[in-house]
Amino acid sequence: MSTWDPARTAEFFDEYGEREWTRFEDGRTPGPSLTTHTRMLEGYVRPGDRVLDAGSGPGRFTLELLRLGAHVTALDISPGQLELLRARVPDVEAVVGDINDLSRFPDDTLEVVRTGVLPQGDGYGHLPMRMYLWEELEELLAPHGEVVEGAEKIAYDSGSRSCGEHIIGVLRVA
Repeated sequence: MSTWDPARTAEFFDEYGEREWTRFEDGRTPGPSLTTHTRMLEGYVRPGDRVLDAGSGPGRFTLELLRLGAHVTALDISPGQLELLRARVPDVEAVVGDINDLSRFPDDTLEVVRTGVLPQGDGYGHLPMRMYLWEELEELLAPHGEVVEGAEKIAYDSGSRSCGEHIIGVLRVA
């Protein structure tokens, strides 16, 4: 079993360089993923929102957040990725850091991360909602029957089960 090694991760992405930016165009990451993530941002981010782009890499989604009018702080474990980001968006605050340690940010700026609750906000068009990871939903369903499958509304790939706003769990009840 591997363990989290922040130094090795930073080194990997430093060496990976510009390939992190081009991964959608060259097929390493499916192109629809870019569209899906961009549409999710468009659904929630409003002008004036403060957004922490954790794992920002070279800034692809930082640029989208700025296009939507957000005030962005970019966080990445890779100094090299942040150099690429700064070349594209020099005025964005860019911080080298590990998403596993967000203690440098005040608690009120990380409410969704801390509580899992997306608060009601102007322009969101919804009441406050609890954001679940697939594992959390699976744990809630398990006492009521056999969890047969879980999928998210935009993809059936198990790797995407926790990356959307509508998670579906299939339960077989005896």
